[in-house]
Amino acid sequence: MPYTTTFRRPLKMLPWCVLLATSLFLTHGIAQGQDRSNSSEAAKKRQIMESPEWKQAKYAFDEWISVQKIYDAKRVAEIKKQLRANIEAMTAEEFGEFLLDMQNKLKILTSKEAREARAWLARNMALAAAPYRAKMRKKLPDVASMTAAQLDQALRTFEAQRAASAKESVDAASARKQQIQATQQYLQESQRARERALDRNTYNARNYSRSNYVPPVQINLNVPVQRSYPYSGPFSNYSGYRW
Repeated sequence: MPYTTTFRRPLKMLPWCVLLATSLFLTHGIAQGQDRSNSSEAAKKRQIMESPEWKQAKYAFDEWISVQKIYDAKRVAEIKKQLRANIEAMTAEEFGEFLLDMQNKLKILTSKEAREARAWLARNMALAAAPYRAKMRKKLPDVASMTAAQLDQALRTFEAQRAASAKESVDAASARKQQIQATQQYLQESQRARERALDRNTYNARNYSRSNYVPPVQINLNVPVQRSYPYSGPFSNYSGYRW
């Protein structure tokens, strides 16, 4: 075989070998870069999780969810599970933004308005029947996925609805009070009218008795009564009989 033929085929394959080697080198470099990037991302995220800010926020949220009375045990477990899944899927940057939002969310959850809303809901849930209580729980805000702004808006909407409901209750109570007062006034006036009619009838009866009064005849039985009777007979010389 000629010399040129012997080395022609390896020379033709040389570009493919170079290309393959370059591809393997780049792939390995990209993989190493991704590993370094993932390692750096995990380090940043771990740094946030080990920060005093996150520990304080996590403690405050765990404390709040343990003392509240509107979410039942099943829903509390779901909220915690959802939070863990959301945090695991976050990047370091997203987790940092989540921490800031969590701090603002805790300010809303521990505010005076939120405490009053929870107390109102707890009282009404305790008095409500089981089907209505379940319906109320379905309308509770999703504190695991809602942002601080969304939670604030939900609280404002609830306060407006509660104020409207309280006004309706006050109006209904005022209407019932007015109705009761009107009924009592009607009964009192009816009673007074009956009493006036009775007095009038009694007065008329007395006047009628006086106007038609005939005094009784007074007979004195001790005074003899002389009566004369015409008579002819043996005793005609008597003028009458003494009774």
